[in-house]
Amino acid sequence: MGLWARQVKAHGWVEVSDITPGDSEFPLDVVADITDRDSRLSIWWVEDQNASGMGPLVAALHTHETRQLSSMTFRLMAGEQMANLNMTPMRDPKGARSLDDYLNRNSHFVIPAKTVSDAIRIARALSKLPALEFGQAQVVEHFLASLRAARIDRKKYMLI
Repeated sequence: MGLWARQVKAHGWVEVSDITPGDSEFPLDVVADITDRDSRLSIWWVEDQNASGMGPLVAALHTHETRQLSSMTFRLMAGEQMANLNMTPMRDPKGARSLDDYLNRNSHFVIPAKTVSDAIRIARALSKLPALEFGQAQVVEHFLASLRAARIDRKKYMLI
């Protein structure tokens, strides 16, 4: 069973559920958290939420300039939830910029979010499953595993 994954900031999401009113009462930091440049939501397809599915993504979403790996939080959405949104994830024509070229080519998608209502619908869908959190030690472990598997090019990363 595949899942859609989105890295988020931890705060604000606690307040979101199916019954959270939209418009003026919806947490603004959550809306800001899910929209990227060009009013799109960057989202990743993973096969499962275990280490084999999430591990490479956890490792890859640090920038080339990162000096210290940090903890990460993800919100997940089941494939059928995406279908219920009536929004079709598209391959990103601009490409992803994670540290893992394989994920950039095969797992990165964008969802157009043209209105605040779109962003709220996406946020509600991402709040149905519990957040998936990775502490700093877990992030380092996944990063090292990706280095060993040559998923991250050592030449592209400044610390190595």
